[in-house]
This record gives sequence, structure tokens and C-alpha cells, in this order.
Amino acid sequence: MGREVARRRVWLIQNHHRTHRGDRIDLDGFYYLRNLYADPSPDIVMQCAAQSGKTEWGVVDGVALAENNLNVQNVQPKENLKNEFFRSRVDPLLKAVQYYRERGHIRGSLLTWGTDEFVGGTFRMTFSNTDRDFIAFPADAFQVDEIDRCDLKNLELLPDRLLGSKWGLTRRMSTPTTVGSVDTKNVNYYLERSDHKLYHVECPSCKMAQPIDWWKNVIDEKRSDDGRLISYGLRDREWNRSMLRDPEIYCRTCGHPLDRLSRGEWVATNPLGESSGYVLSKIHSPLIDMRTLWGEYDQAASSPIALQRFCNSVLGVPYSGAGDKITEEILARAANFEQFVIDAEKSETIPGAACSMGIDVGPRWLDVRASWYPEPRKTHPVWRTRQAAFIGKVKTFGEVIELIRILNVAWCCVDAEPEQRKTLEFQKLAPCTVVRVFNRELKMKEDIKFDEQKRTATADRTTIMDAVQATTASGFNWLPQNYRFLSEGQYVAEMTNPTRVLETDAKGNLRYVWTRGFDHSFFADALDLVACQLGRFGPTSEMRGRFRMVAHELPRLGASEVTDGVMGAMG
Repeated sequence: MGREVARRRVWLIQNHHRTHRGDRIDLDGFYYLRNLYADPSPDIVMQCAAQSGKTEWGVVDGVALAENNLNVQNVQPKENLKNEFFRSRVDPLLKAVQYYRERGHIRGSLLTWGTDEFVGGTFRMTFSNTDRDFIAFPADAFQVDEIDRCDLKNLELLPDRLLGSKWGLTRRMSTPTTVGSVDTKNVNYYLERSDHKLYHVECPSCKMAQPIDWWKNVIDEKRSDDGRLISYGLRDREWNRSMLRDPEIYCRTCGHPLDRLSRGEWVATNPLGESSGYVLSKIHSPLIDMRTLWGEYDQAASSPIALQRFCNSVLGVPYSGAGDKITEEILARAANFEQFVIDAEKSETIPGAACSMGIDVGPRWLDVRASWYPEPRKTHPVWRTRQAAFIGKVKTFGEVIELIRILNVAWCCVDAEPEQRKTLEFQKLAPCTVVRVFNRELKMKEDIKFDEQKRTATADRTTIMDAVQATTASGFNWLPQNYRFLSEGQYVAEMTNPTRVLETDAKGNLRYVWTRGFDHSFFADALDLVACQLGRFGPTSEMRGRFRMVAHELPRLGASEVTDGVMGAMG
């Protein structure tokens, strides 16, 4: 069936299809689109720059599927996009193209396809923010448009809709946000499981075929480990804005200029992948010039918000800047003391000072981070260095209570959800002050709302995770040298996986959030920081509700200044 659908796509654009602007799709000018329309694969993934042709491809593909008598489920992020999609994409086609007008009939969110002589399939639009439509419609194929903006949990129901079909075709398309994982199944997750094709162009000098990478072929950029921009510039040193020509793109092997618009080929970087995957960048589009792309980058380079937009919308790649996550280099710098040993019979090996503790409650484990507070020579006006007393996974709250006794924990913050009954029971039994923490977005000035009577707190997830990244990168979070083996060997992965990304909310407002999934050690660390604040373990009595100061001020400290203070304190 895949070959019949591919042939129909090509036939439609050659004979009938028009874009929403009324133009033909010119495959002779857009060489990189040829493979997409002729691809017979049953499962296709597109990680795309904005306005790169994926939605147009999806419309043609939907019609080609329906013309082969298949039922198609098209999934959009939210229901309010339905009217916009039909108004901007479907209605113009039915009005402008006679072939479509004779066959397509819109009924609510359903496009039926066929004539009296020919009965085709249906094209049905559903929405990821509600699961009711997923259950009701048996499909032969599904398309997910802008998967990174969808409710990923509800999307897990989609494959069940294909079980009654002998075809079971899938298409996943999106402008990316961040790196995917088994817990964050976004477009990048599916791309990495595909054959992951990149568009290669050949150097006319050395004949080396290569994908055009912005940082390897177009610019030079230097950043510090904490993400601060040091310098950047075009590889084309002679170019300036007064020139009529575009900046040159250079071969990474011999340095000869490349023609980004030349006929190239898609090359699989993972030939054994389970689906057909593409990365579409604006670099190969004849509709945009390099002068414009350089201008966009030049404006974005020093702004994480703008740089994420550039990476996602122009280059079609996830954004994971060093300043927006904890890197392995940061963890290695934080390993400032020999490994600790927890032994119930030899508790004198544990520092005698009172500890703080954070507990992330997961489905299989309780992730625990406990800290004590040495006296380094140099401290932040608000912050004091935390030294890990325990990092690990335990199975029961009974084991946590034993750790609290061994470590002399004074304040403990535990994730209140989803196990509210168990955490409430733990709060009553634990031999220390236990605060149950609810994660909510706080729009007021404080970052933590603390109810001392109920011993509950509401914390802004983004801000407390900002503080973990900032204090770790700036040398105020000390780890043992055996950190790679902690938490069942998952510590490094769980600390480096969360990424701070820009998100657009339902009202169109931009805000930073940390990605979810595979973040248990990271969030246990964040809850330990909340316990640090609420228990006033820091150098001042003004710590409550000042996470934003910590997160925003610490990265401005010089790396050498912080390191000297930490190492000096260790003697």
C-alpha cells in the first residue's frame, strides 16, 4: 500500500495540487522535497523547521491515503486549531482545484472523499488534548501534526486505533523543541529510532558529500560550560552587509564554498532504523537567503529564548544549550570529595551536622537527596554550599525513615503527588520536620508558598529546577567522586536529561519550562533545595521565597571565582 500512496502523492502534485497560495509544488527547485513525496515507507517521521513544507505534504498525503480507500486520523495539538486548519488549508483547495472540489466534502471535522462512481476513504481531524476521539475512530493511518505541542500521554493511545487495519500507516511531523527520551516521546524521540536521514550536498572541490551544519559549515561560535556566549562570527570573514552576495558556506573538509541549493541526496545515519526519518532545515530552501538566516542568528546568539526559536524554527533541530541543562562537564566539576558510605552501624562516618533532604516519589522508587552544609571561605549572599550526604533510590518510606535517623535530617521535603495518602502517613511518622510539596505554576512574586501549620508548600517547578542548574554550574553543589554509580547507575542520565525550553501556553504567552520525564534525581535535588530554604540552612535568614535571585544571580559569578572559593574551603 505504501507504494500506491507514494505514487498518488507524486501524481497529485504533478497534475492537480496547489498550495494554499495557489502555487504548484516545484520539485525541480526544491530538490530536498523529492524523496518526501516519493517515499513509500509505512512509517514516516519529519523533524522540520517552521514553514518547511510538512503541512502541505500532510495534506497531499492525506488525500493520497483517502484516494486509496483508507481512513486517516489527523491529530492536531488542540481543538481550537480545527477551524483554522480547514479555513487555511482545506477550503482553499476545494475552491481552487476542480479535482478536489468534485471529490472532497467537509462535514464538521470529517473530510469524506469520493464520487458516485468512486468511493474513497475519510480524513478525520482529532485533537490530542482529549482522548475521547481517539477511542471512537478505527483508522488505517494516522498523521500527528506538531507532535511536540501535543499531549504526549494521550498520543500513546493512537497505535490502538490501527489494530483493526491490515495497513497501520503512521506519520509524525513537528518543529522540534528538545531532545526526546523514552519518557518524552516527541518528534526527536521518533527521529532517533528512525533511519535519521540528513540532506547531503557534494563539495565541488574535494567531492565530499556532507550535511550542512550551521556550526560546522556556516559560523564559528564559542561558549563557556555554563552557556555564556564568548564569541561568534561567520566563517566567511570577508562578507559584510553592504555586499550584494550572500555569506558563503564552506566545506568542513577542504574549506571550499558549497552550493546549498544544489541537487543533493538524503543519507541515512541509522540505516537499521525502524522508520523513515527526515530532518528539514531552511538552509536548503530557495525561498530564504543566507543573509536573512545570519541576521536571525545574529539577533538570537546572546538570548536563550531567541536562540531556541532559531534552532527549532530555522534549523529544525532540538535546542539543548549548555546554559539550559546540567551537562556531564558540570557534574564532573562538582565532584569535590571522596565517595560517602552509609552504614547504619557506623553512623559516625556521616557528618554530624543537621541535614536537609528531598524525596521524589516515583512509581518504582523513592529518589532521595540529602545534604549537609560545610563552611566554605566564600559564600553567596543568599546561598551556602550544599554537600551531598546521600544520593540514591530506596524502595520504601520505612527505609527513608532509617536514613533520616542515620543522617540527622532536620527538614525533609517530599513530592506530595501522586501518593498523597502515603506521603501524609510518612509525614506523621518521620523523626524530622516533613513538608509535603505540591508543584504548581506560581505567578506571584514568591517561589514557594509555605503553610507552616499544615506543613505543606506549593513550589514553582521551573524556578526550583532553575536553582538546581544554577547552583550546580556555579560550584555550590558538591557531589562525591563516585557520582556516576549512584541511583542504580541512573544519576548522570537523570541529571542531564531535563532541559529548560521555551513553551507557548494556551493564551500564546511565552514561558520557560523544564522538560518532564526521566528526571527523578534532578527533582529530588530540587526538593532538597526547597528543604534548604524552608529550614533556613543558608547563610542568611532571608532565604525563603528567593529562588529567583539564586537562579538569576549565580550564573553571573565568574567560574574561576567560584572554584577558588570552593577549593580553598576544602583546604
